[in-house]
Amino acid sequence: MAIDTTVEYNPNPSSNIIPNMTSDTSPSGICTASSIWYSCLPYTSFRKEDKVPQGGWISHPYTTCWIAYEFPAATTVTGYSFTSIIQGLSYCPKDWTFEGTYDGETWEVLDSHNNFTQNTSRNCFPLANAATYKKYKINMLNNTSGSTVSFSSIEFFGVETKSVQCQAIGGSL
Repeated sequence: MAIDTTVEYNPNPSSNIIPNMTSDTSPSGICTASSIWYSCLPYTSFRKEDKVPQGGWISHPYTTCWIAYEFPAATTVTGYSFTSIIQGLSYCPKDWTFEGTYDGETWEVLDSHNNFTQNTSRNCFPLANAATYKKYKINMLNNTSGSTVSFSSIEFFGVETKSVQCQAIGGSL
């Protein structure tokens, strides 16, 4: 007798739980953004390979913006990180919220930052309370001084949820 179940598993809780995205929908999940500048598509910030300072997502100028990743199933996120494209502090987010949603309409703020003025190195932000949602976004309210926001890399840390099929051996479950 086969039984379908869902288990949470992540052997390294500080590792990125978003797959190496090769498009906005492959290999799994969905990358979206409020805007894009030229051909700097959202998925380019969720690639694990080929991290180059010039690559990544760039928002359309002079707008508040967001970038999001939707998991195939509800997933627990315990923290996130980002690296801005190395072109000066003006491309870095200054004020933002990290939010989660079940339905894509009602968002809960999980983390917020104001007057953040770090350089373009990798910045990590653990969440005070782990949260389980299907979709998460970084909602930029203001950048440091330029007209756009850019990310060469975005990572989510936490617990992967995987569906597995088990077969009962020598008895019933």
